[in-house]
Parts: sequence; structure tokens; C-alpha cells
Amino acid sequence: MLIPTYDDVKSAQNRIIDYVFRTPVFQYPRLSEALQTDIWIKHENYQPIGSFKLRGSINLMSQMSSFDLERGMITASSGNHGQAVAYASRIFGPGVCDLCSHRCK
Repeated sequence: MLIPTYDDVKSAQNRIIDYVFRTPVFQYPRLSEALQTDIWIKHENYQPIGSFKLRGSINLMSQMSSFDLERGMITASSGNHGQAVAYASRIFGPGVCDLCSHRCK
């Protein structure tokens, strides 16, 4: 697995910027005090699906060829990943099959 470079991250940012919210970062003074360091938390729960995983799905699908998009996607998830793939597929158009275990609620 290749380690992403700064340029890779900037390219991904450019691909997803029109589709995700710029989420806030909040400092947590009580937690910072308890841990004796500055604690900042980025609230990705403000994304449409409540998860950062939307960023990865949009980044992936934005790079797929129209041929691959037309073939659709299969994912296995019982949570945020499946939601992210389904949400991104509404933007980019492939059909999605989300396989989850029989224990999914």
C-alpha cells in the first residue's frame, strides 16, 4: 500500500469539495485539561450521512470511468460504509448492492 503524499490529499480534496460539507473543529477544554494537552475534534457527524466515510466513497467514484460506473458497485457493510457508497452512487450514478449479514438491523 502506498502512503499518500500531500499532493494526493490535495487532489482528493479538490475532487470531493463540491459534495461534502466543510465540517467544524471544536476544542474540548475539559478533555484537554484532563489529558493535559490540547484536544480538538472534527465533527464529521455533520456530513449528510453522519460519517467521514462519505469522503472516501465520493473520492473513489469521482475517479471511476463511466464504463466502471455503469457496471455498478457491490459493497459489504452494516453501517457507515454502505451508507457512504449508496449516497455517492446517487451523485455518480452506479447501481449499488450492499451486502450485510443477517444481523443487520
